[in-house]
Amino acid sequence: MKQKYLLIFLLISITITTATAQEIMVSDGGLLGIEGEYTTNLTETYYGSTLFIQVSNVTTQEYAILVNGKSIGSNNATYTVTEESGNITISTSPETTSLEIAVKKQDGFGYYIAKYLVIAKSLPAISGIILVDTLIWAVFAIPIGTAIALRIVIEIVRAIL
Repeated sequence: MKQKYLLIFLLISITITTATAQEIMVSDGGLLGIEGEYTTNLTETYYGSTLFIQVSNVTTQEYAILVNGKSIGSNNATYTVTEESGNITISTSPETTSLEIAVKKQDGFGYYIAKYLVIAKSLPAISGIILVDTLIWAVFAIPIGTAIALRIVIEIVRAIL
């Protein structure tokens, strides 16, 4: 009789320890994409921010992370907010929980910086680290490439005239 109760107790304890709920956790990395503390209740973000999204308590099942119904990765993903205003919905497949996050537009000159950084973040990854890639493209590659292209155009115009 004691063995029966012990077996039931073991089955219940195993079920309790493996049946943890999966939740969507989000870290708002801001314009530069600096990963910080994850939370389940992010309610607002800004245009151009990088969101680090993960499904917590994943056991063996793969979860596709969806932003506005479009898959961006599984279990862990990053997303650059390209909507200037409105809401984005983060969910998973198979369904766990979903988050609706309000997107705000920066004021003044911050909007133009965000627009520039969204372009830099959309370029191919060089190092695989979002912060480093953003800085390489935004501070070095784009300005130097633009300066070289302008210099070539000026020399061509001088040669023609």
